[in-house]
Amino acid sequence: MGFVAGKKPAPAPDNPASGDNLVRSLLINSVEPWLVEGMYFRTTAEEMWKAHKEIYGEKIILQRFMNLKKAYGNAMELLEACGMN
Repeated sequence: MGFVAGKKPAPAPDNPASGDNLVRSLLINSVEPWLVEGMYFRTTAEEMWKAHKEIYGEKIILQRFMNLKKAYGNAMELLEACGMN
């Protein structure tokens, strides 16, 4: 998850196991419906996260990050249980 905040190098976007696509999907599904279209123009999870920070501000971004981290962990557990990771 460090790549979302720019603390780790971003994974290759063409690698489905990298988690970037999963995080992008989680971010798209976490915004208000009227903001979704603008998220599609972001090419990485990091870019989407920066847009989240601009939209929602620093005050509530920590809670959103914790929710994202929890959803990411749940999705990764599900993929492992299905033998997909």
